[in-house]
Amino acid sequence: MSYETVASAPSAARLHDAAHTNVTAVDPRTKIVVLVLINFLVLGSGPFAITLAAAGIVAMLYLSVANWRGAMKFTVFVGVCSTAFLVLPGILGGPIGAAFAVTGYWLARFGVSCGYAAYFISTTGPAQISAALVAMRFPKVVVVPLVVVMRFIPTVAQELHAISEAMVLRGIYPGPIGALMHPIRSAEFIIVPLLAASSRIADDLSASAMLRGLGTHRHPTSIERLRFHFGDALVLACIVALTAFSLFGKGLAL
Repeated sequence: MSYETVASAPSAARLHDAAHTNVTAVDPRTKIVVLVLINFLVLGSGPFAITLAAAGIVAMLYLSVANWRGAMKFTVFVGVCSTAFLVLPGILGGPIGAAFAVTGYWLARFGVSCGYAAYFISTTGPAQISAALVAMRFPKVVVVPLVVVMRFIPTVAQELHAISEAMVLRGIYPGPIGALMHPIRSAEFIIVPLLAASSRIADDLSASAMLRGLGTHRHPTSIERLRFHFGDALVLACIVALTAFSLFGKGLAL
């Protein structure tokens, strides 16, 4: 590789800056606020129209990160559940229509909440969440355990996958039928190495936390640049207006 090729390649710093110059990007602090308000709206006692409006906001957030497949799956799921609640009772009637209505009503509400959670997890890393919580002046008793858990769970999932592959290579992987016929033996093959790996992971995370200064009394710094853009103002305006309408608007009966 020539010197000109290396010099012309985009550096990590320039890529990082380019990502943060996108005016449609949403700041992690905005995502946390929207996470709270979305769950308040769709899992509260507000009208069903509020849930549909919140679903529109979530779909737009998927589109803002060019996740077309996620936006399509989310829209189809909420659309089917909403149809089951709004349309099927008038067509079927009776207990069957009522069962479809209740199922569609709650699946639509939980679908919006879980859909935003999936967007939040897929677009926000642990470092961004940590930096956002610190910038929002959350206490350390909240930030430190949350950051450790967010880094611990994916690592344990990787170890569990590695254990399953090792069992397959050694010819002792029980499979679904074997796990049902010999549950204790199957649990022993999985849990014992997983506990040992979890202990090692906990020690590594503790050392990493000390190196990152999570236990210090000083205000920690972060390489994550938190900036508000036009996308933050638009999302906050929509979600705040929807929250205000849910609290004070009485015009909808859905």
